[in-house]
Amino acid sequence: MGSSSLVDGVKVSTVVPGRVSGQGKVTELKGRDLAMKLHYIRALYFFENYDHNNNNNNNNDSFVSVGELKSRHMFEWLETYFMTCGRVRAPIEEGAPPVMKFNDAGIRVVEAESPNTLDHCLSEPDLDLLTSQLIPSTHVLGPDLPFSPLVFLQMTWFSCGGVAVGLSWAHLIGDAFAASTFMNMLGKYLQGQLQPKVLSLPNSEKPVQSGSGPLQHPLSVKRVEPVGDCWMAPMNQQMSIYSFRLTEEQVGELEVSVKGAAKGFEAISGVVWKCIAKTRKEKEPKVVTVCRPKTVDREGVVPYNGQVITTVKAECGNVATVDVAELAGLIAEKTEDESEMVAEKVEAELGSSDFLVYGSNLTFIDMEEAPIYGFELKGRHPVFAAYTVGGTGDEGVVVVQPGPTHASKLVIVMLPQFEIEQFKLQINNYWPIL
Repeated sequence: MGSSSLVDGVKVSTVVPGRVSGQGKVTELKGRDLAMKLHYIRALYFFENYDHNNNNNNNNDSFVSVGELKSRHMFEWLETYFMTCGRVRAPIEEGAPPVMKFNDAGIRVVEAESPNTLDHCLSEPDLDLLTSQLIPSTHVLGPDLPFSPLVFLQMTWFSCGGVAVGLSWAHLIGDAFAASTFMNMLGKYLQGQLQPKVLSLPNSEKPVQSGSGPLQHPLSVKRVEPVGDCWMAPMNQQMSIYSFRLTEEQVGELEVSVKGAAKGFEAISGVVWKCIAKTRKEKEPKVVTVCRPKTVDREGVVPYNGQVITTVKAECGNVATVDVAELAGLIAEKTEDESEMVAEKVEAELGSSDFLVYGSNLTFIDMEEAPIYGFELKGRHPVFAAYTVGGTGDEGVVVVQPGPTHASKLVIVMLPQFEIEQFKLQINNYWPIL
């Protein structure tokens, strides 16, 4: 986009609940949460400064001010979501899980300005650059865990008056659907539509017992050396982000071509899987991880990790030569649920190992039904929104989510930097997106 620096005039503050909410409450982190401790959800929303009365979107005065965002409504929002204002405490005893202390310590809020216009940033969106500067992307928990916020929120005002809102969310408190709902509720609170309320606990299902035999190692996770009090994933490769959009017509044509049970997410994932296999050649991925939500609607529910972690194997000789319909069919019908196995494995090795889920294999995340365009500022929906993942393994992560127009899709691919250009060439054989 021509500018290596998008922001200046940065201010940082802490926002806490308007009233004492979680003070004194403590809960142990479970295996399903600790499996995601090295991962972070990064979300980015763009709002244009469009004056509907005079059709002018070049007004330098923004439609929303700092005071309107950091208002009592934000304090009330955090009363409801007090669990996001807590802090992690390391275990007191060896082998015990860390705990979450709900001490109303607050979330971190960053205010910034950009000399660029919103249109300039979105004309050719470079998500690598945008996420690194419009989201607090260096946010990790630790090394001072008792002082590390779980959530960072960055608000950037562009020279045209448009606004970007960036979220960095520690995955151990909830999955992408929980994070999306959290942001959607912020919009409702800012409009004065809601009052602080008590969220209900998620439905708890009795876990499937794995039996009395030795605990199997799930294919969907990779064991890493313990990270201590700095919860940051070890990086073997420099990762880059590439995104492309598919129209409703392109998605429809793809679904028709693959037939069977595969729909949008599975069909798109099949194409991307094959393209990455062609990119890696002899190192093509034969086993992939697929993460889907068990339930989509999270409104009124405490944030939690409700993703179903599954794996699927391609038993063929060469993934790069397999028909996309076959790969899409595997993802649609042949995945093995490892969610409980992952939780058990993490709990069994507390203190001796840490784990990666996203990127331990090539990982596909289904956000197709995520209500990410439900976040409103003063009645305005985002003109563009994107969810990425921080702290991934070097096998790569692919996120399929709603696009900015009806029934379109945004596909976000996070791969080692040296693979990106070759992947672009491969994906261009299916869609003219370069």
